[in-house]
Amino acid sequence: MATGANGAAGAFGTGPSAGGFAAALKPETFDGSFYKRWRSRMILWLIAMNCSQVAQGKPEQYTPEEESRFEAADNLFRGGVISALAEKYVDSYLSYKTSKELWDALDENFGVSDAGSELYLMEQLYD
Repeated sequence: MATGANGAAGAFGTGPSAGGFAAALKPETFDGSFYKRWRSRMILWLIAMNCSQVAQGKPEQYTPEEESRFEAADNLFRGGVISALAEKYVDSYLSYKTSKELWDALDENFGVSDAGSELYLMEQLYD
């Protein structure tokens, strides 16, 4: 077992890696139901992968280095979201060029319908 500077077991760096933690957070494949739950889990995963901020869109002013980092995060975000969609949705969302466009389209297409299913579940619970 690894020991720290003071000889204590369990020192920093002996636990799961950040990449392993992010992989553990990946949500189940979105099949069209429970969008809000899937979206919340997706946000946590994208935060852990350090790319969630690109859903806000490209900043108006940035340096070439910031642009390069934004483009890399944007690709990671889009790839992550596409990888968490059921096959029946993948082709429909591959055409979006930015993370913001992709995220907004998912919200538009599934956010409203999910509210209806939540209302139905609440009605069933209280009947």
